[in-house]
Amino acid sequence: MSRLPVRFLDLEAQLLTTSIEKRLKRILEEQFPELCGNIFGRRHIKDMIFSFWPGEPAVNRYKVGGGLNPHTDKRTFTINVPVSELGAFSGGGTVFWPQGQLGPQEHSEIDKQGGVLVRPCQGTAVLFNGSVTHAGRTVTSGIRHLFSASFNLWSLDED
Repeated sequence: MSRLPVRFLDLEAQLLTTSIEKRLKRILEEQFPELCGNIFGRRHIKDMIFSFWPGEPAVNRYKVGGGLNPHTDKRTFTINVPVSELGAFSGGGTVFWPQGQLGPQEHSEIDKQGGVLVRPCQGTAVLFNGSVTHAGRTVTSGIRHLFSASFNLWSLDED
């Protein structure tokens, strides 16, 4: 797997990332106000600032044999958006395990019992809790591109 940080990509990719960030905050605020209140201490989050995992947001490029071992992201949320069409590769997808069922070091193979494979269509966002164990399933043919950003939200306000 190789990672292309969005900050090194063209202006169009950077503007698309900004659009994703704004839409994500709006959706969280409008559709999940109680969740925002519980996690961020406020229901209105549009003015909060993203703090990303180093090197993210990024486009991950998985060639044949590429994947990621089970891990957690150590951020509040992660958003994954497939950039490639499903027909551009075989294999791939993200496997999730129920929270607390597996630790990242307990399994080096993926697709063990209890894992749920998610392979959304191009452009379909998957948002999940950063403490959920997940893995990138191995690509068996073609190339898979995936926009990925693990983040916290911070406020500079006192409230």
